[in-house]
Amino acid sequence: MRALAGILVLMGGIAGLAVWGATHQARGIEERIDTEAQRLVSKAPHQMDVAVSGRDITVTGVAIQEEERATLLSALDKIQGVRRIHDAIDRIDTARPYLFLATRKGGVTTVNGHLPDERLRGHIKNTGVDGSETLAIARGAPENWVIAATSGIKALNRLENGLLRIQDTRIHLTGTASAPDQRRNALDHLATLPGTFATLTRVDMRDDATLRHNPATGNADQFLNGYGLAQPDVTPDLATCTRQSDALLKANRITFVSGSAQLEPRAVDTVNQLAAIVSRCVDGTGFTAEIGGHTDNTGSQAINQAISLDRAQSVKQALESRGIPGEALDAVGYGQRQPVADNDSEAGRAANRRTSITWSDRK
Repeated sequence: MRALAGILVLMGGIAGLAVWGATHQARGIEERIDTEAQRLVSKAPHQMDVAVSGRDITVTGVAIQEEERATLLSALDKIQGVRRIHDAIDRIDTARPYLFLATRKGGVTTVNGHLPDERLRGHIKNTGVDGSETLAIARGAPENWVIAATSGIKALNRLENGLLRIQDTRIHLTGTASAPDQRRNALDHLATLPGTFATLTRVDMRDDATLRHNPATGNADQFLNGYGLAQPDVTPDLATCTRQSDALLKANRITFVSGSAQLEPRAVDTVNQLAAIVSRCVDGTGFTAEIGGHTDNTGSQAINQAISLDRAQSVKQALESRGIPGEALDAVGYGQRQPVADNDSEAGRAANRRTSITWSDRK
């Protein structure tokens, strides 16, 4: 009996030792696989992460090109001891156009649009902007995009307020500077961009409430909050104010970035002309201007209603930034409810996407 007991104890010890050895060996294999997998993903062109469980690898991240994804998965599969690869890599769509926007107001620069690589998010944030977490990863960025975006942000940050728009290889910077040196420093940041980028700038000097000759028109413009406002021949009565604002908005539509309430750079001149009319019409008259946002019938009524209100509010904010008192302005979104043309044609739909001004006397 004692001999049998001894044999059983010995067998149990051997079995336990075997289990310990197998567990220890499995842990060693897992650690070796993890070390090699981490080394491989660290060399990937875009941010990737791996998680190792036993002999299985799960890969997450984004791949801009299918070749990039296939190369990484193939390399991971060749690690000695790997049993299975779980592919959880996101595929990134191509953006056309490739758009990056930055706005500066009240000393704060906010960005939105596209970003070519997750690893650049921190780089953009470190330029001193807000909103980098909202940038959407997308393919299609032109060569030297990082240089263009960084230089554009640095230029914008030298201004008091402004807008930077980078669409593919076209850069448009508008805004106001408080001094000639500030304006020159902003433009210097764009002077050394790679030749593949075309740059258009319009940076005005802040000069509040003074009149300055406008060489383009030959007229004297009043500068308010950094914007040059023409001095229209407006007799402040409701009929004249209505006629002037209607004629302006019929000839020059206020345009927005597609699918958003962000004013396009080319809308600045129209907003400046509208501000000049509104300023004369509300000054001491008791008149108020309702800013109406309108859309065509593309999409749902709920979405059209929301974006029309957002766009009306953007125009209201733009007028306020040009010195128009907010209490003289109202923003209303009408969506697709007040068409002025047939929505069956592109021309009709374009006519229905508009901004209107309705005057009233609050006295």
